[in-house]
Amino acid sequence: MCPGWICQRRTRHALLAKQHGLQSVVWCLATLRGRSGRSFYYEEQSEIWFRDSDYRALPDAEFALLSVVDGVSYRCEVKSQKESFKAGEEAKLLKVAEAIRPDVLLIAVMDEFKTKEQVRTALEPKLRDLNVKLELWSLKDCPLNGSPYLR
Repeated sequence: MCPGWICQRRTRHALLAKQHGLQSVVWCLATLRGRSGRSFYYEEQSEIWFRDSDYRALPDAEFALLSVVDGVSYRCEVKSQKESFKAGEEAKLLKVAEAIRPDVLLIAVMDEFKTKEQVRTALEPKLRDLNVKLELWSLKDCPLNGSPYLR
């Protein structure tokens, strides 16, 4: 049994990580890493400008993660709560998918993902035209393994 102050501190850090989306990103990375057999690489959150003119302007899009797992490229949109994935985001996701052409567009929602089939219906036909596969994850589909290590 750990002293109360340590448990309280751990709980506080876990809560902060979840509130700021870090926990969901680590969950996504751990799950992708667990799928890899030979190679695993990722690029953290980045911003994209589609025009060459002014990089001081707000970016046109951003992504949570880009990852390459055994030669398959993933463009990952990672959310900690179901409410954080809004219905209007599909157009932005498609615009980025068209620009960078990943093998897989992954939408990972750490909370219960009730709108999963609506998102699939909206995105899958358009992504098929781009030759991009769609994967939708929730914590129920890809549970945490309880290990403190990314395996």
